[in-house]
Amino acid sequence: RAAGQADQGREAVKNEKVLSVELTRLRQSFDLSRQYWPIDVVVLNRLSYTYVDRSQAEADFSCKQLIPYALIFDQNGRICTYQRHGSELRLIGKLSAGIGGHVNDRDQGPTLYDRLLSGLRREMREEIGLSFRPSQITVLGMINEDESAVGRCHLGIVFKVHLDVCQKLSFSREIANPEWQRMEQLPLEHFELWSKLAIQLVKQGGSV
Repeated sequence: RAAGQADQGREAVKNEKVLSVELTRLRQSFDLSRQYWPIDVVVLNRLSYTYVDRSQAEADFSCKQLIPYALIFDQNGRICTYQRHGSELRLIGKLSAGIGGHVNDRDQGPTLYDRLLSGLRREMREEIGLSFRPSQITVLGMINEDESAVGRCHLGIVFKVHLDVCQKLSFSREIANPEWQRMEQLPLEHFELWSKLAIQLVKQGGSV
């Protein structure tokens, strides 16, 4: 049964169409020599996007899959960090501060921003049991790197999410050892590259 479920999971990934942007269009809009930069909703919504079979997108570096990547802060200004135990083998065991994932063609909305939020809502419900309101979330910027296997085919859209006092998180099995930490106390040398870049974006107030 477990083998059958695994086969179904692989088939779902193979058939999934994911939100992507052609690399040539990204180069026309942004300086990709930078690893992170601020962006607002207006600029984000100007991007021309498409949907690509995920199995193709993972091996085709002529486009980048757009990944909403949220940093979660509690009412005391502490950030949620954890150790990865998920299905993404390229990241297992590394420390992370981001929650996110692929946006597929079932994550709908009138604008690119709305589609990213739709995908992020789904991921956050699955991973940490959180439903957020629009007033709780802010888009900070983009992260882009070609150093890692993940970075070569993905582009991160960084969001900041503020928890209300009454909100409690329910972590999935993919998230191990969750902790709330002060930004100034984070051991960045132990974090995955995307988290390092996203944290630097927060520290610099969304500007570079």
